[in-house]
Amino acid sequence: MTASTFRLFSELECVQDHQLVALALGRCVEVAPLLSLRSTAEVYAGLAALNVQHFSLTAVALRESSVTADATVKEFYEVTAPEGAALSMQPNLIDVLCGELEERLRALAPLPRAGAAGSSTDAVRRTAGGEAAALLDSDQHALLLIASSMRKAGLQRASTLTALGDMVRRVAPLPLGALVFLLGELLAAELRVVDVLAHTGGDGELADVKASVALFLAHRIMMQANVGRVLRHAPDTVIRLRRLFETSLILQENATALWDVVRCVKVAHKHVAPKPKDGVERTSRLFKTKYAVKPQRVTSDLSEAERFVPPQFKTWRSPVHSPRGGHRRDKKQPRVVPFGNQRITKDYMKKKRRKYARHA
Repeated sequence: MTASTFRLFSELECVQDHQLVALALGRCVEVAPLLSLRSTAEVYAGLAALNVQHFSLTAVALRESSVTADATVKEFYEVTAPEGAALSMQPNLIDVLCGELEERLRALAPLPRAGAAGSSTDAVRRTAGGEAAALLDSDQHALLLIASSMRKAGLQRASTLTALGDMVRRVAPLPLGALVFLLGELLAAELRVVDVLAHTGGDGELADVKASVALFLAHRIMMQANVGRVLRHAPDTVIRLRRLFETSLILQENATALWDVVRCVKVAHKHVAPKPKDGVERTSRLFKTKYAVKPQRVTSDLSEAERFVPPQFKTWRSPVHSPRGGHRRDKKQPRVVPFGNQRITKDYMKKKRRKYARHA
């Protein structure tokens, strides 16, 4: 219940104060020895929703002290504020709490497996408690949730990734999409930088653990029935695997057999091309109507709108309906017709009379 509440409040962004965030996460850490795998995944999902990586004890100490922003100079010097040197040596609070969570995750990993020699399911449930039941029930969703949250929350030690790999080995066979998702998320997990000034930049132990996990997951993918045929009907999975091979040097060195399978699968260009954003149509503006439906008139009575029409437009008549039938009064400016200017000759009426007299 505590873990679910923490995740819900984090996803809904109900907690905006850093102190309350620390208190909520600290409460989850207090009950960490009692958390099951699913509850641990809930806490990690809440951490991923918060994504608070640089919250130190310095802010808490400054807030707890009586020094406020509107304090006078005399009050500032009279109050014993915490020293800056002492505060700078304080560890990152989120690092400390995440370390406790990782201890619980590592404690869940070595639980005995159902069906092993000398152990039965009932015996495991009696000795290990409810957390063993959650693990023995193949809680795949919790593992996927922890793996996706590790990418944002980070790792305190490389052994946590080893424990997560052991849990993946113990669950029931995962589908192909879940295996590829796990492969991408676990390869993207990095260690949390506790001390920025003393950070060396690389960790050989984490690289070795990633290599072993990548080799195991690649073997699991290769063990899928008709993996080549399945990949032909899953272009998104093929594209994700190709991008993983392009970006991950660990995968290139340790999963050559999987690359031989992936590179032979053809993918249509329509799957590789970027998809349009939501709400953006492919049609051009030239053929796009302004309204989806025909707009109704604002007013059915036009008398109000005609008040703003200039009077010279109200008396306008078409030249065809004029008394001369479209003929101009000044004959010097001929009428413009499609094939030039219309010229009326002197014998125009004589030809008309002959034409009608001939048929009479």
